[in-house]
Amino acid sequence: MEEATVAPRTSDIPKNGLLRKCFLSLVDRKILYLEIEELNTILNNELMMNTKNLDSDLTDVLPYILCYYIKHWPGWQRSKEYFSGKLHFKDWYDKFKQYIVLKMNYAIRNAYPAAMKMESEEMKAKLEKCITRGSQTDYLSTKGTSPCSIVINCSSNAVNTLVFTDSEENISVTFPLLTDNIVIKKHPPLKWPDIHLRDLVNWPYVTVKFISPEFSFERKNCGTFQRYLAFANMQFPSFKQDYIEEVSIIDENSPRFCYTAKLLGKYVTEYINVLETVGEATRAEINIIAILFDEFLKDIEEMGMNNTMASNSSVVFNIGRNHYSRTKKITKGNTAMTGMKAEVNYCEMFIPKMATSLFYFTPFQDTKANDVSFVYLNEFKNNVRTDVQELFPKVNYKCEFCNIQHTTPMNMLAHLTQMHSMEPNFICPKCTKPLRVPNLVHSRWKHECTGK
Repeated sequence: MEEATVAPRTSDIPKNGLLRKCFLSLVDRKILYLEIEELNTILNNELMMNTKNLDSDLTDVLPYILCYYIKHWPGWQRSKEYFSGKLHFKDWYDKFKQYIVLKMNYAIRNAYPAAMKMESEEMKAKLEKCITRGSQTDYLSTKGTSPCSIVINCSSNAVNTLVFTDSEENISVTFPLLTDNIVIKKHPPLKWPDIHLRDLVNWPYVTVKFISPEFSFERKNCGTFQRYLAFANMQFPSFKQDYIEEVSIIDENSPRFCYTAKLLGKYVTEYINVLETVGEATRAEINIIAILFDEFLKDIEEMGMNNTMASNSSVVFNIGRNHYSRTKKITKGNTAMTGMKAEVNYCEMFIPKMATSLFYFTPFQDTKANDVSFVYLNEFKNNVRTDVQELFPKVNYKCEFCNIQHTTPMNMLAHLTQMHSMEPNFICPKCTKPLRVPNLVHSRWKHECTGK
């Protein structure tokens, strides 16, 4: 699909066009009806889109997307300021045009490729439903929070170094700053502390997969963010997270068998013992394997599923049983327009999650032995098998954010410290205590909260 761009400058939009008439009608609180032809006129003649370069499915649905964004512009909530004389019409309309241009560009370049995964008719019906009763905008009181999504194209090491400001001091720009513009700046990254392997395997975006002849599992840090805008000093909205989010079968065509953590732990002990005595593994190699096994067994214990885990299964759970938040201030500081300096925060709510998967566990217990032991491992102990290299595991480390794999924890750590910026502190929404991310990952995202 060739790219069709929307007018990058809102000054290019005709001053007496249909878009302005739509805005005026909604300002006067009139019910607005728009024909498809009128919406296409706005798209082609006022937003200056070349729809001939777009997929036909996207061209068909763009009028509905435009109407949806007109109706759901957050700026309608500032009606009270306009009618009280604190907000000038030109400034208000300029922000409206900016919003429409931004959203239509986003719909074409980002949202449409993602929406292709949905059935076209279902998506179109949903959008049509939003506008079949007209586009009347009622007077709304100010809300405390608003869900938001900010799309910024940047390298991974810049993600946590961005701040928002309305100050134009020491900022060099190549475009005119309109009223209420928010400028994104980059501050120096936080210094990385010493990170140990146990911290690394619980770090955001890190996945570790362990593969040995009889035992294979994976731990994927898949924490999620909920992002929204809120007025300063607003309390965080109430939040409830299911502890066990999902239990799924990895391969529907393969059998599943349930094992106790005690049996898995016994195998781990025997496996490490064989590597030490027969395989002549180094102390560093043994420590890595022991930590990976230990964290996997702790996952099983923390899940609370009778200390059991089924093979060919994956469980996603809220590791640490807590959620955390952090904010960045966005100041909306045009005092000439609003008469006051309204402060808005960009807020993130983070839910730590771990997807723990047991791909297979296939050892046979040695019934001839007096204690619990396993046939394959005993064959190495008794020199029946001599190629100890086949016993050594393969461990893969992956950064889910960058989709890059590494074969050693040192390389994985080097990737994080060189390509990613240090995670800023979180706070506990209940007790408001600031919490360093290295401390949280070291405690498996647990926090002894003193709040109610």
